[in-house]
Amino acid sequence: MKREQILLLVVVGLLGLMSWSLLTQVDPRGMRPGVRGLDLPSLSSSDLVVDISSGGSRDAFIEPRETKPLDPLPLVLPPLSQLEVLMPPPVPDCGPNYWSNNLLVHAPILPGAIDEIIDNPDDGTEVLGFGGFAGSDDDNSDFVDSDFNAGDDELAAQWDSVRLDALSVRWGRITNDQRYDLVSGIDTITFQEIDPRTGSERFAPYELAPDKYESFKLANTLRNQIELGVRGLPTTAGAVVERLEFVDWLLSQGNFEELAWARAEQVAVGTIELEMADIKVWLKLGEVWERTFRFDLAFTLYARMAGIEGVGMGPLVGNVAESVMTQLGSGRFSASAIPSVRLGRLLERLGLTTEAELHYRNAVSRSGGDVNAKRALGTLLVTEGRADEAIQILDGMDARYSNQSAPEALMHRGALATAYLQSGDFATAADQYARAQRAAGSDSPLALDGACGEAAARYLAGDFVAALDMARAGVERFGGEWRLLYLRAIAAAADGQPAGEVLRDLNASISAASLDAAPVLAAKAFWLEQLEATDAARVALERALKLSPRLPYALYLRASWARETGDLESARTDLHDLLSVAPRSAAVLGELGWLLNQEDRQELAEVALRRAVAEKPDWAGVHLRRGLNFLQMGKIEDARFSLSEATSGDEAYARQNAVAWAAYLDGDIQGAIGEFAMLQDNLRGQEEDQQYLFAQLWQQRIQEHSRLVSWTDTFEGKLPRPEWNTRVDARLGVEPRVLDGALRIEGRHSGAGETRAFRSMRALDFRSASCDLMVGDNNRGMAGVSIALENRRRR
Repeated sequence: MKREQILLLVVVGLLGLMSWSLLTQVDPRGMRPGVRGLDLPSLSSSDLVVDISSGGSRDAFIEPRETKPLDPLPLVLPPLSQLEVLMPPPVPDCGPNYWSNNLLVHAPILPGAIDEIIDNPDDGTEVLGFGGFAGSDDDNSDFVDSDFNAGDDELAAQWDSVRLDALSVRWGRITNDQRYDLVSGIDTITFQEIDPRTGSERFAPYELAPDKYESFKLANTLRNQIELGVRGLPTTAGAVVERLEFVDWLLSQGNFEELAWARAEQVAVGTIELEMADIKVWLKLGEVWERTFRFDLAFTLYARMAGIEGVGMGPLVGNVAESVMTQLGSGRFSASAIPSVRLGRLLERLGLTTEAELHYRNAVSRSGGDVNAKRALGTLLVTEGRADEAIQILDGMDARYSNQSAPEALMHRGALATAYLQSGDFATAADQYARAQRAAGSDSPLALDGACGEAAARYLAGDFVAALDMARAGVERFGGEWRLLYLRAIAAAADGQPAGEVLRDLNASISAASLDAAPVLAAKAFWLEQLEATDAARVALERALKLSPRLPYALYLRASWARETGDLESARTDLHDLLSVAPRSAAVLGELGWLLNQEDRQELAEVALRRAVAEKPDWAGVHLRRGLNFLQMGKIEDARFSLSEATSGDEAYARQNAVAWAAYLDGDIQGAIGEFAMLQDNLRGQEEDQQYLFAQLWQQRIQEHSRLVSWTDTFEGKLPRPEWNTRVDARLGVEPRVLDGALRIEGRHSGAGETRAFRSMRALDFRSASCDLMVGDNNRGMAGVSIALENRRRR
């Protein structure tokens, strides 16, 4: 047999023996029969990583160190530019909810000084007071006798006159009892002559028979015009239109001559007797009573016309009213919507808008959708700020007017345009105002309203150049009406025109607007503040609030300025008042959100800021502040998302500083340093920029802070740590020892001396130290803690 075969057999045999021994192996200790083994609990696996912050043990995978990094530096906000402030809204206005769409911007810097006025003598400006309309002065000549020419207008406006012959005229007073019924050449007149140079009487009154004079004329006073006009009216049914026009003229003169009120009622009642079946004559009487503040009579008249029983505002006073109501009866015009409309208008005038709306809706349902009733209801809804409802009622109804240039049609279109303006649809509003202006003609006050509305709509849409062109064209066409001057001023300012030109128009508008000047004063306050004339701006704002204490834009300016100056309580009050009337105003929500942040109420600030960006998603300033607010709340990821939305050029560098802080607070020190360094590269050459200086400062501080560690000794165990030197300065039988979690130096010196324990370290490595020192009640020596700079000899 070969050697290899023999070796193979030997190996196989050994392996077989080893396998057999393993299968038959028994306990080498030789267990005694009948004795059971010891039952031991199974060893469970332990959690090697524990939550140290919850009080667990040290993390087994962290290398034990005597030092640990310092806590991160507290967040410091980067410098922020002023939050965008609303530019002044126009007149007419859409309301605060839509101001932020295009007026919430960084206002342009106006060139020139505030006292620099750009003269433009060809601009057609003619300043009118109290909302006057250029070219609309009432012409009274239709009701004045023009057959006689006294020759001297000044004397004729003051004195009666008698022409004795072709060359002789006497001035004075005709004193006959029925002087307005005298007929020239027929009646004898009693005349008191005066000296026209002095106004004194010359002789006693004397009579002039018809053959003693050629003609006479009463003084050209308003009272005489009224009396002569009343007596000259025809008394036939065919003259109803003429008589109603004369009533309108009398009502227009009532503020100048009280007699006009009484004669207006007299003519209106006389016209009723001529044509009782005409609803217009009854409505004219109601209008007379409204204009003379006899609302009870007007209300009762309209109620009876509409057939509403048992409605009235008091007992009827006077024989005229009783006679009229008796002739009218009840329900004579119940099929018409106009009496109900008049009832609603009267209630609306008294501030009872809810009741007025009921009457308007009753008129609409009664008349099957009468256009006048719908116009009244829609106009009320516009006044109440319910623009969407008004549009549903008014839209499409203007085509039902047979005459598109009639005042009613123009008022309808104007109300519809205002409704679109209040709903934020500025393009449609501008179109409606333009159509109303074209239909009104050049000499109508309603055309002026259309011009103002169209310019205002363009301004609210952010098209300041078009608004300025329209305002300038309006001034050339209508003169210096205060709204047009105001629109020209704010559009010019928004377009960056010279400051002097803007303030000139604002001042002219204030003078012309009189008691309506509150919005103009608020606008002046805003632009004066932009021109750094702070004191003058505050005065203008106070004047605006005196005229209109609840003016939304004035309240907004006051709140914004108060927040900037640190008067947070006053600002909060005004902002809450504004939110009650404009809950969707992004500008107000943004101001309130940042105010709450300044008060360290970050949770509430987030609510307001979230609503602000929902209303104006492209507002970078609020996205930035919301991100900073999240950083203060410790919500790093939310902060990063908000900061990513703040992409405008004005906030880009502040945003980059905030992103660096987000990285640092998230533990990414190198990422934060990189962001700061990148910002400095972007601003290279602009080393004085506040964002550059901020990035430079905090990059250095974070780098230095990251190199620092803290060493803490809680004196656990029984021996001090090796860093402590407790033996070198142990003196006279007293040695520092660690006991009960403290380093104790206690005992009694055998003589005069000092014992101390100290730790030495490089002076360049030291920043600060703190400790707790406790001195016993029975201490008889001196005890303390000190930090000293010593040399190697400890001197």
